[in-house]
Amino acid sequence: MLGLYIPRPSPIHRLPAAVKLSLLACAGVGLFLLQSPWGMLLALLLTAAGIAISRLPVGQVLRQLRPLLPMLVGILLLHGWVTTWTTGATVVLRIVVLVLLAALVSLTTPMMAMMDVVERSLRPFERLLGWAGLSVATITLMLVLAVRFIPVLLEQLQDIQNAQRARGMSRPALTLWVPLLVKTLRLADQVTEALDARGYGGD
Repeated sequence: MLGLYIPRPSPIHRLPAAVKLSLLACAGVGLFLLQSPWGMLLALLLTAAGIAISRLPVGQVLRQLRPLLPMLVGILLLHGWVTTWTTGATVVLRIVVLVLLAALVSLTTPMMAMMDVVERSLRPFERLLGWAGLSVATITLMLVLAVRFIPVLLEQLQDIQNAQRARGMSRPALTLWVPLLVKTLRLADQVTEALDARGYGGD
């Protein structure tokens, strides 16, 4: 769902993309400085308030967490066994808040606006990038494609899991990676052809 903008008449939607991305970066750093689960709960409540103010569909925002649930449970159990349950809860809450904040920014900001921010941020390094044979536009396109294809690959992964479960495979996780790699390479070929057709080939 990353990159899927949902227009709403909210103050968060009206914030400039540069401000939202800067706040997201600061929140990411601040969350790693917080070591208390109570601090994480407060951050989660503030994030929930931001989601409410943005008037986004709550189900659509929470859907971002669904692919992470097995990992979050594993992290909590591992910390409960190796360290403490409090530490595990703190780590899990940190990941949940980060994912929800990223979803909040992504769902309230058009992809083109984020591209413009990245491009403006890289402009001071344009000459340095030119010496390396790169361009600001190319790097911006690469970053946007990388962000946009995260949910695409997660969807491919879920499709493979569902197909393997339908065939009665008891441990589909053990045989996920080969079909996922094949699908990813096919997708990369299709994207390459589409970019070439639009004149993004060349150098």
